[in-house]
Amino acid sequence: MKLTVVLAVLIGTLIVACSTVAPAPVEPTPNIFATVEAKLAQERAVEATLEARLKDKTSYQPTAQVQPSATTSPTTTPRPTPTTSADSYFDKGMEYYDAENWSMAIEQFTLTIRLNSQLEDAFYYRGAAYYELSHYQTAINDFNKALQLDPDDAINYYARGNAYDNLGQYQNAITDYTKALQLDPEYADAYNNRGAAYGNLSQYQNAITDNSKAIELAPDDADAYNNRGAAYYKLGQYQNVITNNSKAIELFPDDALAYNNRGAAYYKLGKYQNAITDYSKAIQLDPDYADAYNNRGAAYNNLGQYSLANADETKACSLNSQFC
Repeated sequence: MKLTVVLAVLIGTLIVACSTVAPAPVEPTPNIFATVEAKLAQERAVEATLEARLKDKTSYQPTAQVQPSATTSPTTTPRPTPTTSADSYFDKGMEYYDAENWSMAIEQFTLTIRLNSQLEDAFYYRGAAYYELSHYQTAINDFNKALQLDPDDAINYYARGNAYDNLGQYQNAITDYTKALQLDPEYADAYNNRGAAYGNLSQYQNAITDNSKAIELAPDDADAYNNRGAAYYKLGQYQNVITNNSKAIELFPDDALAYNNRGAAYYKLGKYQNAITDYSKAIQLDPDYADAYNNRGAAYNNLGQYSLANADETKACSLNSQFC
């Protein structure tokens, strides 16, 4: 029976793989500190800053209406009408953005840019919408333009760093997070995500330092506790993993990932029943959580409960073919 133990975190997935021959105990072996997983469907990395951005940034000033150039390349996006100003398109784009209608938001921001190519926020929000659609390189292109227009905006560096991270370009991500922190030394999210990027490069002590700073600045950030726990896991400090994931659960009781992470630490300490309890809670919160089924199966296997282990392995396989 092939069993795999996975420790996943919110901003960077720590994967630990192993194989066993029943009834020998399963001993996970660290494999890779992977990039952001499918949780980007509910990603908070860029989105979490939007409300603050609207509060912090001065309102853009409506500009005089201009006619689009006759040499503009053909596109599927409608051309702006002569009676509509850039700010009207931008406002409509924000309505679509707030409604999470990313495609329509992109269309409206594109119309905005055609009328006012100097509006930094239009490039930023179009990039953020592309990011939500997982079009990370296109998002980077827009963040680049936003930074050309305002090179002192920490949020643009932070957002571009997130896009680089999702492309696996961790050093570029670290460079951008560092620039964001130079501009805004109390940017907790930038510390948290830079910590995750350090983790992806196996620089676990740097990761812990950054995640700890994020927690100092934002003590209610469950993600930072999860990420710091993941770095501790890679360093073999399993009790610290449990402490950090327990705090994450205290802050966000419905976080299936945090239960899965804590279960992996219990597993490494040989506390298989505790691990099963946590994996079961993760499954209760997310019934399609293939990793948690597979992990629970590994714990059952180590307790000699092979029928339950096989049932969980079968369920994991049905949800994710990597477990087959």
